[in-house]
Amino acid sequence: MKHGFVLIFSFFTLIHCWAGSRHVIKIESDKSKTQSEVIVEFDNYTNLFTILHDKKKAESFHELKVNELIKLLKEKYVKEEFHEKVIKSVETVQLLDAMTDPSDERLMRASLLMLEDSLAVVDNPPGSDCNDFEYFSNRGKALSANLKFPEDRNGTNPLLDSVMAKKGFFRMGELTGMSMDLNTTNDNIGHGLYRLFGGEADSIEGDDRGSTFGIDGKVSLAFEKGEISLKSFSKGYGRNAPQPRTFMIGDTEYQSSLRYYTDEEGKYYLEFLNYEGVELEVKRFIGESDTYVRITPGMTVKDDQSGLAKEMQDGWHEMTKEQGTIIYHYLDHMERKTSYNLGLELGQELVLSESARGRTSLDYSGGVNLATGDDSDRYFQGDVVIKYERFGLDDKDKLSLPGLEAKLSLGGKYYMDDEKDSAITIDVKKRFQVGSKSYLYLRTGVGYIDDRYSREYGNRELSNNGRLDLQYNYGIGFEIEL
Repeated sequence: MKHGFVLIFSFFTLIHCWAGSRHVIKIESDKSKTQSEVIVEFDNYTNLFTILHDKKKAESFHELKVNELIKLLKEKYVKEEFHEKVIKSVETVQLLDAMTDPSDERLMRASLLMLEDSLAVVDNPPGSDCNDFEYFSNRGKALSANLKFPEDRNGTNPLLDSVMAKKGFFRMGELTGMSMDLNTTNDNIGHGLYRLFGGEADSIEGDDRGSTFGIDGKVSLAFEKGEISLKSFSKGYGRNAPQPRTFMIGDTEYQSSLRYYTDEEGKYYLEFLNYEGVELEVKRFIGESDTYVRITPGMTVKDDQSGLAKEMQDGWHEMTKEQGTIIYHYLDHMERKTSYNLGLELGQELVLSESARGRTSLDYSGGVNLATGDDSDRYFQGDVVIKYERFGLDDKDKLSLPGLEAKLSLGGKYYMDDEKDSAITIDVKKRFQVGSKSYLYLRTGVGYIDDRYSREYGNRELSNNGRLDLQYNYGIGFEIEL
């Protein structure tokens, strides 16, 4: 029964806090007998102020700010010699508390008060009378006067709103936008469509050796002081792997000394690495500065028989085989490896130049990736991004986000086993407004990615051409501003 009263008492207290309450100020305004005080009532459910003065004449004002109320009282209702009492009044301080969001300290104090009173009820409620509802009602009213949560006028949870509006997830402030992004990469222009429709570009087309195909997606929530993103990626790497053939003579099986690039069905032997993973990226600006920290926990998997990149590449080749696309015989050449990672980075965003129509910025960062795998999963890294944003392409273009973005990215990694990666990419993104605060964008780019797996699986390109194949990327995304 006692526990039931704790629940009833806590519920009553919160309901009373959220349902709205009145706060009263009495301020001495004149030494004369005809007008001795001004009374201000504030209903923080409706944000309505009622000022009683001059023999109880009443005037009402809606949603006054604190400084506006003080100015109004000084100018119209309270004589100059009593102005200090407007500010120093204890009741005025209580009113200011009621009109503003609670601080962390006040929220903690309110929580402790609720806990203290609830435990007191359990231990020894006065009179031990389980029907003494008036006692609990009065305790709830007394406690609610100390809590002073901001009142809810929009049908939402006022306590949650007050905390989230100030801090948000990871103390990032209010949510300002969200986005979804899908991007693909290939060593062939247009994922092979250029060659498929008769294009001749042997010098810039790939051959599914080294880095062949990749796909990645990202869903992001943007806040006032940072961003939270859920990211997923899958990359494919391939290399020729000629195999001997077996044949039977009588009941005995023999293996040829020659090695063949294709099997009996004409499929090309291929050793394929599918490298994929999922990450939760939290980027948080430090204070009011342009410096940020980025924390990225995640998991990666390396396999040769399964994975999104492998399945998509294989499916595309099967679909276009009538046009002469090569079909592969995927070989089992490695064990599946799983690694859990934690990336830690420190970076800074700087605006180099800005005008009404465009902005040039620099973003540089450095960090370390820790992993449960071997040294091939652990590395230091550094990145530099130079970006130009154009806000309007013509006078009719009123996008609040940049209409056009061009980006140059440089990056490098140094692994614990002494391997080194480097990358340089150029990327262009164009936005199209599809709603008052929503945008669709398309992105394309090209890059030279010299990473450890491209070298390991693309040694043929390195020996024949002295370089790896270029990587072409194509992306689409959707953004919403809040």
